[in-house]
Amino acid sequence: HPDRVGGPLPKVPRCVSHTIIVNIIKSGIKALPHCFSDRGAFKDVPKFGEQYALFISKIRPVARRRRHAIVNELFKHPLTLTHGDAHLENIFFGEQYPGGCAFIDFGLTMFGQALSDVATVIGGGMPVAARREHEQTLVRQYHACLCEFGVKSYPYDECWRDYVFQLFVPTMRLL
Repeated sequence: HPDRVGGPLPKVPRCVSHTIIVNIIKSGIKALPHCFSDRGAFKDVPKFGEQYALFISKIRPVARRRRHAIVNELFKHPLTLTHGDAHLENIFFGEQYPGGCAFIDFGLTMFGQALSDVATVIGGGMPVAARREHEQTLVRQYHACLCEFGVKSYPYDECWRDYVFQLFVPTMRLL
């Protein structure tokens, strides 16, 4: 959250970032029922739409209708530099790394909400039972670190809300 600590970041032009994300949501949801072909390695795999038909039927009309609001929320200021692909395969853990871990693969680095990377690691990298048991503690610790490093005017309730909304990102990656 550098703009809450050391000054404002340049704003990403809405016409660029928002249009791209809106079109990804619109096109991606339309394509979901057709994922996986009946050929080759996927011959015996059920089509994605068959496995997730109920979920798709519920989320598709809402996401299409609310896609602009979803994108606005995903890129709500303050923005910070994010990894953009913070899944567990891109994180090395060990005492040899400062802070206990190191990230690789910065190909999707972008300006976004800080909680998008946190949501990707927790929401996309933990078994459901472990996530449910530990996510509030992890987000609370993350918030405490932000405050310790100088972030002001960012109450925990807002941090939690941002985290929950950013879970949309790993959910859409799974789809």
